[in-house]
Amino acid sequence: MHSNKPVRSDKYQQIFHETYAGDEFLATFNNTQSLSGLLNPFEYNEEVLDLEDELKRKFWAIAELVLTENQKKIIKLKCDGYTQVEIAKILDLNQSSICKCIQGNVDYSVKGKPKIYGGAVKKLRKLVLKNTEIKELLDRINELKEERF
Repeated sequence: MHSNKPVRSDKYQQIFHETYAGDEFLATFNNTQSLSGLLNPFEYNEEVLDLEDELKRKFWAIAELVLTENQKKIIKLKCDGYTQVEIAKILDLNQSSICKCIQGNVDYSVKGKPKIYGGAVKKLRKLVLKNTEIKELLDRINELKEERF
């Protein structure tokens, strides 16, 4: 027996209407002069996108060399947007283990100053900041973004 009583999902269900849109109309949404392009000017800049892709390749090349297998899995999941709790569930690990893997382990017994041991972020930051190719890519991306404004 089906009831005509409204259901809660009716409040947020979307109604779609299909209509024809010509090529000229669609083209207005696909360039830097469109509303979306003006709000996010870098979204359609092919050179910036290419540089960002190259930056990602260089970053992951460094990560592949210096991270342990476990750190690689965790960092990849973190980059995909998962939280530490979600990563812990996926890998069947403790959330504090995920945190230590990413941030490192802190030792407070060394002359009153905290010392961080290990941690994927520390390893990667150290090597990425020394890499001249990555510095050049970041500089070029910043130049392109400054030119826009």
